[in-house]
Amino acid sequence: MSIQIGRETLVLLLGVGLDEHHNHFSYMTQAELEILGLEVQTGRKADRVAEFIGRRLDHHPGLGFEIDIDPIYTAKG
Repeated sequence: MSIQIGRETLVLLLGVGLDEHHNHFSYMTQAELEILGLEVQTGRKADRVAEFIGRRLDHHPGLGFEIDIDPIYTAKG
């Protein structure tokens, strides 16, 4: 998720902690969301966003999944 404020963009990476028995038709609660990272950037280039995600995921090794961020796309390249 990103929010543009003037020339700067706040990049926000959220994690959703759901167990295998979670009912996917129910609403998420605030307790299930965790902010994994946030950063102010001067743009939304895909490579910078990918670097940010990679750095933040390095700080959370116990998440229990791997993510491939190689093809990542943003609205402005």
